[in-house]
Amino acid sequence: MDAQLFVPRGGADGALIYAKGPEDVVYPIDYDPLLSVLGRHVVLVLKSRAVDYPADSYKMATLKRTAALIGATIESMQVWDILRSVDYLVEGEGLKLTSIAVYGRKQMGALALYAAALDQRITRVILEDPPATHWQGPALLNVLRVTDLAEAAALVAPREIVSLTPLPEAWRPTTAVYALYRKKDALRAANSLGQAMKLWANR
Repeated sequence: MDAQLFVPRGGADGALIYAKGPEDVVYPIDYDPLLSVLGRHVVLVLKSRAVDYPADSYKMATLKRTAALIGATIESMQVWDILRSVDYLVEGEGLKLTSIAVYGRKQMGALALYAAALDQRITRVILEDPPATHWQGPALLNVLRVTDLAEAAALVAPREIVSLTPLPEAWRPTTAVYALYRKKDALRAANSLGQAMKLWANR
């Protein structure tokens, strides 16, 4: 696991954890998606395990089999990494944060939902092109026996979920749960990461 922390000189009471996925790691230095939030919020760029790891198909298959032997998947360990990054900000760095958002693209956004369901300190999840179902990923052992991504997203309610792309049609149950909480406005859309963070800052 690797991470880079950016703290504004004037300080900030809100933080954004950018949980990068393998397809997001293009250059060693690639902060373009974060330009609209750097300097205004604490930003932690997280590269969890197996994200920036040079592995061919054979090595990756070995990693996945080894994880299964201990009752885990690479993706479930990545959820753990996101949770530990929250601990790092609050306990390791001693930052006084009133809000923590986690941003993830595609499968990493789905993992951010599980992290938020497990840790109430995460006040917002920002998604971009999340999968509709676990049949598309991410892989969590036996998860489809008990739930799917729409229900996992509903576990975040009444905290905020902001999507930078249209949510899958299969996520209608999530909207219904937010309606039960009378928090329909907490499940919303934004055009960019910067706009999503502004909505968060003004809420």
